[in-house]
Amino acid sequence: MSNIKSILSSLLLGLAAFSGLTSCCDSTDKPQEAEIHTLADLAGKRTAVLAGSMFQSILEPLQPGILEYKPYTYTRVMVQALRERKIDAVLEDEPIAQLWAAYYPEELYVAFTYADDNYSFATRKADPLNARISAVIQQLEQSGELEQFKEKWCQSIDQNRHITEWTHKENYDGSAGTIRYATDPAQVPMAYQAYNELLGMDIEVINRIAYELNMKVEYIFMNFAELLPALQEGKADLVGGCMSITPARQEKVDFVHPYYKGGMAVLARRASKTQQKAE
Repeated sequence: MSNIKSILSSLLLGLAAFSGLTSCCDSTDKPQEAEIHTLADLAGKRTAVLAGSMFQSILEPLQPGILEYKPYTYTRVMVQALRERKIDAVLEDEPIAQLWAAYYPEELYVAFTYADDNYSFATRKADPLNARISAVIQQLEQSGELEQFKEKWCQSIDQNRHITEWTHKENYDGSAGTIRYATDPAQVPMAYQAYNELLGMDIEVINRIAYELNMKVEYIFMNFAELLPALQEGKADLVGGCMSITPARQEKVDFVHPYYKGGMAVLARRASKTQQKAE
């Protein structure tokens, strides 16, 4: 991602009050540690994962011997725990990990990615809405709009980004119904709140889909772990937010055509400057 430091310097400062991030504790009295750069380096380490995610199930067969998988509700809390040395690594989606590393370049870095991943939105089983949404996503993929959305939200240095208000359909009135979309609004750059707005690539894509289908969107906020149960219980029509397609999830819900190709990454803590000089 180009000029990513500039993105985060402006973007996440607006989230400071929301996220409750605090300065990291002085670690000069902590034991020195080696940086993480490979799967083998994770052996004996404490890793953080989002509750309800599948990072642990993918990583376990690749690297046995990880000391602990500690579940958290929010990425920002995992990042702060990493900075405070309560854990040794964070397992996250690659675009999210890259942005947090850019926000704290002196402390954090993306060590590596360990699995490719496709992000999608989920519907209830046999819901006709699935095919209609998939058709729009494929249309946006072929036209190049999905790539434009990726550049806008994941790579742009524009500090005044907003969700587009489309006007090219003369007969749009939202009369075809409402999509109840549930997401966790703490996943920069996909879905997040800043400056009293709901922003991110996922939100741009969902709004674009609704516009093409002549529908409106009702946003429902909840923790990531609550998304699939809420969908199955009929509390939402569509859920997402860096949500990976997995066989276990496909047994419970249907996924639409993927809208983003990403990966699973390890966010790690840099060695202290004192240690780096010693090495």
